[in-house]
Amino acid sequence: MLLLCFLLSGCTGYREIDRGYFVTAIAFSKKDTSTTVYIEALSSSDITEEKDKKILLKGIGKNVGEAFDNLKNSLIKPLYFEHLGVAIFEDVSYNDISFLENISDINNDLYIVKTDDANALLKNDTFGGTIGYDIVSLIKHKEKEIGKKFSNRLYNIQNTTAPNVNFFLGKLVLTLQGEQK
Repeated sequence: MLLLCFLLSGCTGYREIDRGYFVTAIAFSKKDTSTTVYIEALSSSDITEEKDKKILLKGIGKNVGEAFDNLKNSLIKPLYFEHLGVAIFEDVSYNDISFLENISDINNDLYIVKTDDANALLKNDTFGGTIGYDIVSLIKHKEKEIGKKFSNRLYNIQNTTAPNVNFFLGKLVLTLQGEQK
């Protein structure tokens, strides 16, 4: 009986915070014959000098699937997508968006945005520390400002146009289609 108590009380399926990368943003860039997938992630680890810092991960391949697989295969820790707030595209392709839906544990409430240069956007430092969360905050602020909810969520992106987000004069700037900076 005592042995059964030990076996039944164990934790299964839990995630230790220092054993994975918590993805806050994912970005896609296509140049000529290659595709690059960027992932902005938070990592808490006792092993690295960059403890509790944002990191930028990168994978390159012939298509989105190959680039993503190359990125995942280069990591020693798993990726956790439950906190993913934004997917960033240089050119919004519905094939790439459908690729997102196949990632396990993805947050279907994430925002889809466009940018001119995904790499440059993700390399910038912002007030909040992560581009992914800062873009979500920027969108929510804009929603309050205009009194309208955005519909550029993963679960209904095909019914709308993604807003543009870029770094301009040292600030993160959100522009809607037809709107000036």
